[in-house]
Amino acid sequence: MLWPEHVLLGLAASAIAFPTIPLADIVLGSILPDLGMVVPLCCGVSLSATESVTHPLLRACYFLPHSLLVVPLVPRRWRWLYLLHILCDLPSHTGSWSIRPLYPLSDVAVHGLYDPWKLILS
Repeated sequence: MLWPEHVLLGLAASAIAFPTIPLADIVLGSILPDLGMVVPLCCGVSLSATESVTHPLLRACYFLPHSLLVVPLVPRRWRWLYLLHILCDLPSHTGSWSIRPLYPLSDVAVHGLYDPWKLILS
């Protein structure tokens, strides 16, 4: 899923489950797992599909924040939105960008149905 989709889903889920959460927390919590990708972009690392699997900075900045092992480290007010982001990415990321839910303990990837990065990078 792309950021607008994550935020809209976070807004909808918050309205139902936690109607008092501030909008800023919903937006930040919904996109938080992807914010690590700012680091490689600032360092001039290409986001090509082949590099995502081999480049150590991309691996750390993409796969680690999308790991379920990181969720307990996220501040409580964003935790469930962070988890929702990862759960939505599981079926919506495939190829080199497939989610590795137990990274770095396991490099096993869950291959989703489509690759949203192709929409952005092509």
